[in-house]
Amino acid sequence: GYYSKRMGLPVGDLIVATNENDILHRFFRKGEYHRRNIQKTISPSMDICVSSNFERYLYHLSGDDSSTLASWMSAFESTGKLLITGKK
Repeated sequence: GYYSKRMGLPVGDLIVATNENDILHRFFRKGEYHRRNIQKTISPSMDICVSSNFERYLYHLSGDDSSTLASWMSAFESTGKLLITGKK
């Protein structure tokens, strides 16, 4: 949906669906992308502690700056936490 919107498709709001494993909801609400233990639920496809392909979205948040993205991901891999404040 995000890429469709960037390409000009008239997409309104994008909605993130989540369960107890709410890493994306926490990110969009507070800018916190923090790895936690997975809570097993009846929705195993949503039982994630790190979202696949999220780096692509972060790349755009970084202003398409691969150095900034590499720094963010390196910090995330070493600490399990990433905080995006809106400033590079």
